[in-house]
Amino acid sequence: RVLAASGNQRIQISLIGGGVTLYNPGYEVWIGQTSQDGLTVDFQNSKQCTSVLILDDAGTKLKCTTPSGVGSGLDLIVLYRSGAFSQIAVGSRWMRYQPPQVSQVLPALVSPGSITVTVYGTNFGPSGSDVSGVLKASTEIPCKPLVLKSDSQILCTLNLPSGFSSSGNLIVTAGKQSSQPSKTSTVAPLPGPVAVSATIQADFNQITSNPVVETQFKINFVKDVSSALKIPAARLNITQLKSGSVIVFFNILPDLQSALSSSPAALALELSAQASDPNSPLRQGNLTSGAVFSVPSGLEQLVSNTSNATNAVPSYFSSCLLRSYQYWDMEICFDCCTYACEVGPEIPVVNGWQVLPGFRAEVCQSLCLEHCGYARPITV
Repeated sequence: RVLAASGNQRIQISLIGGGVTLYNPGYEVWIGQTSQDGLTVDFQNSKQCTSVLILDDAGTKLKCTTPSGVGSGLDLIVLYRSGAFSQIAVGSRWMRYQPPQVSQVLPALVSPGSITVTVYGTNFGPSGSDVSGVLKASTEIPCKPLVLKSDSQILCTLNLPSGFSSSGNLIVTAGKQSSQPSKTSTVAPLPGPVAVSATIQADFNQITSNPVVETQFKINFVKDVSSALKIPAARLNITQLKSGSVIVFFNILPDLQSALSSSPAALALELSAQASDPNSPLRQGNLTSGAVFSVPSGLEQLVSNTSNATNAVPSYFSSCLLRSYQYWDMEICFDCCTYACEVGPEIPVVNGWQVLPGFRAEVCQSLCLEHCGYARPITV
């Protein structure tokens, strides 16, 4: 039987024999292990069920509420006491608690040095002495210290070396059972922001002379860009407005809540691609329809480096970048992507499952069509 680490589950037990009356039950139910001689309960390493209820007059069926705990291969022990007499019935290794699962790590992007991340999940158990955590990246970095806040929350302090540059998974172990690596447990190096500028045909003095007008201008600009890139507005930070029409200097920021979100460099590259396409979402914005965007050079290499560090983007995407929405660039991207996806070492994954060989070509074509811009909305 699999139990929740938080306990408080009602379980039913059937006995052969029994014979204890409803009015003098004498039963105790324990989950853990027996003593070395097998004659009684190892009380130091076992936990007692509560609210034992006899269900029939013969005393052969009973219910109880499970304790919180962690571990697997545990015995279910029914102990009968009557004065100095005791007897046990054992279901050997019948019970185990659900293994821990990690649903989120915050922040998911980290820099070298000492940092405390909050780990959210389930089945961490009731006691910090039973729990450990480690970031498995190019090297293993333990949680020191680890503070168990609840069955679903851990504070993990990581001491990241100065050369920390590769992503990993934060693995929680409780009662010798460990969580599985997943996208939600990924921790990656924090990429730097990318500085971008946009020149908009507008009257600089008219916009900046009135604080209300200037604030609304900034709000509208951020709305246009964030909508086009499909990112939260908080990932864009306007640093300065300059004259020359209106030049908007802004930073694209990393998403601290997920190691799987597009990096600032990837978003800047996407911005550049949309700027070259008159039908792109960027060109439908009120302020960005005619804006001239300037992005740093070397973004392709930066995106490739970030992808290799986080392992969040398959190589058939990171090595086949869309340079613009011109037909020939889209075709080059698609041909590169489908070839790398179909014959490369990375098997494409859909909804967490690896694609079967017979469907690989079809799935690769679908994924690469979207990656290379064929699935983008077009406004006529």
